[in-house]
Amino acid sequence: MLDISTELKDLYKTDYLPYRSEPVQKDLKFTFMDPELIIENEQVVAGSFDLQESLNSSENLVFGSCEAACLKVKFADITEDINGKTFALTQTVNGTEIKLGTFTVDSAIEQDSRRFLEVTAYDNMRKFDKDVVEWYESLTFPLTLKAMRESLCTHCGVEYVDSGLPNDGMTVTKTISSNTLNGLEVLRSLEQINGAFGHIGRDGKLQHKVLSKTVVDDTIPSGSYKKLKYEKYSTKPIDKLQINQEDGDVGAIVGTGSNCYKIQDNFLVYGKSASALQTIADNAAINILGITYVPYTCEMLGLPYLEVGDGVTYGTAITSYILSRNLKGIQSISDAIETKGNEEIVQVISLNAEVKQLRGKTNKLTRDVESMESEISEFDRQINVLLPGPWYPDGSLLPCKNNMTNLEYEINSKITQTAKEITTEVNNVSEQLNTKIAQTDTSITAQVNNLSANMSAQFAITDSEISTKVDKNGVISSINQTAESITISANKINFNGVISANGNFKVTTNGDLEATSAKLNNAYFTNGVYYEYSGLRFPIFEVPSQGTLQIANSSTHCKFMGSIEARNAVFTNLSVNGSSVLTSSAYATDLRVSLSTSPTYPGTYYLSFYNTSGDENVPTMGWVKARQASDKRLKKNIKPLDVEKEYMNLNPVQYKFKKNTNNNKVHFGFVAQEIAESYDEDKYNIVEYDTEIVTEGERKYVKDGVYRINYEDMHAMHVMMIKKLYKKISDLEEIICTLV
Repeated sequence: MLDISTELKDLYKTDYLPYRSEPVQKDLKFTFMDPELIIENEQVVAGSFDLQESLNSSENLVFGSCEAACLKVKFADITEDINGKTFALTQTVNGTEIKLGTFTVDSAIEQDSRRFLEVTAYDNMRKFDKDVVEWYESLTFPLTLKAMRESLCTHCGVEYVDSGLPNDGMTVTKTISSNTLNGLEVLRSLEQINGAFGHIGRDGKLQHKVLSKTVVDDTIPSGSYKKLKYEKYSTKPIDKLQINQEDGDVGAIVGTGSNCYKIQDNFLVYGKSASALQTIADNAAINILGITYVPYTCEMLGLPYLEVGDGVTYGTAITSYILSRNLKGIQSISDAIETKGNEEIVQVISLNAEVKQLRGKTNKLTRDVESMESEISEFDRQINVLLPGPWYPDGSLLPCKNNMTNLEYEINSKITQTAKEITTEVNNVSEQLNTKIAQTDTSITAQVNNLSANMSAQFAITDSEISTKVDKNGVISSINQTAESITISANKINFNGVISANGNFKVTTNGDLEATSAKLNNAYFTNGVYYEYSGLRFPIFEVPSQGTLQIANSSTHCKFMGSIEARNAVFTNLSVNGSSVLTSSAYATDLRVSLSTSPTYPGTYYLSFYNTSGDENVPTMGWVKARQASDKRLKKNIKPLDVEKEYMNLNPVQYKFKKNTNNNKVHFGFVAQEIAESYDEDKYNIVEYDTEIVTEGERKYVKDGVYRINYEDMHAMHVMMIKKLYKKISDLEEIICTLV
């Protein structure tokens, strides 16, 4: 409350009938320093003065709130540019000048043929609302909390009242790293940890408001207020304070009651030890514990000498705080007071959700009737610089290499226990490593993940099965064991030693295969021999004598395709997946095979064979044409083709393959991803994302699958566009004929 005489207070309180026939004269003065300008009552539009002040406008009490006062007023006949300018506002009553605040014009909008100027201005609290990350990075740590607050005020250009707060002596270290840091959020953290509120006084200086638990600043007689409405309850006294670094950690607690106020995610306490955090909580509790008040609203005479945060008594009704007020008018001043609050605290305080913790340790224990969870976390980021050594007497430097290290880590472990399950987990966030073990009454699972390398391994055991799985970049191998069978799945399976099965099959250590019988009679694979074309590898089967050769899906690109290389062999009954494709004898020198089934991808595929008329080591290329069925009886929804817009988006390109052992020549075609942008994959069959068939050469450049183009379907589009062009040409010819 402002320090004015009792007589002046009574003058304000009795400024109404029947005490006075008309209001006491009140003179407003707006004093600008740059430009030098004074605006008084005559240039203030009647009824336009509106001053809003708040210490805490939230639904519940929030310690650390720092709210700017807002003044709205309309001036007449002002020609100077006052936008962005600062002014002092005073009111003179009965020869006494009362400060109403220092404000800076935020907007000045001309109205009504430029005669009137509608002004919105804020007090100096608004100056803190800016990015101060450079200021924070320039601080010399460690420093005291008070020194940090004073440095912030100096940086933001705000004077401050030199007053002591309970935690002003606490040591502040660098605990956060962020690309941006809001000065107002920093100030809120500084005020919150002291159980105070930031407020700009009438002189423009930063004050630290603390709610008094005993002192009543003023008594308002019932005749001075028109309407008083208050809750039937007083807020329950705050009887417990808890400070924790994040939701659920152990933190520090003062008091044993049930109406607990929490200070959470305040970056000033990151990394504090348990004893240091307890000291901070004990100090903050001085200003927080025991606070209670009655929520209310009141419409009354304007009493400018009252300030937000004051404790007042209204007649014989209630005693409470002024947390928010709206002062209106010049001569007949009115005050609208509002103080909000629930009977019990309902809050989650998190003033600094956007900053990143730089150093900290947390021990979090969460329990309820159904589960218990314990988590221990540690985070640290250190930057060390080794500078050149001391000077030699002759002025030269002692040799020393400059070294800079930037070490950052975050690691945590967690145990979660319910009646049905126990789970343990360890996470190294910095290295992207994770392990987890889960145990129930029917199973045990263990998993290890390396996210940076895209690798994981898993082990699971139940009463009926044991399974293991290893995954690297989507390549998976697994072993499943039950009482009846063991299944091994992998791209490559390596066995060391002699391998045998049922005594009828054996692979020796030198690579010999011994078997009682086999489907490939008198046939064998050559050791490591294959033919490669366009990044595809085709295995070579050697048949040294007449016999039957069965090939089961030997290609990666169609139901039957591959490289068959015959050396002076005669084939009879050549079959693919059980379907005969060659029933009559054919010599290898002139081998042509017609497919009995359509390949997966229509088009031209290559089949290599040796031309024995020349050097048998020189391969000659043959080919097999695959044709699609086009019978009308097999089709539905037949309609004319109209994709001219999509066709015009096609972008022909020339390119080379990254992996091509055959040649390094330039190819012509399209880029599948570009076509996919114009042709919906779900609707058109032009582009397909193939995840089932990816060759070894392609896997070097892709992970899960390959985009492929169905050039066969594009032929119809070419015909459509040719017909359209032909029609346009014909139409133009007719037009030309009529003009000649």
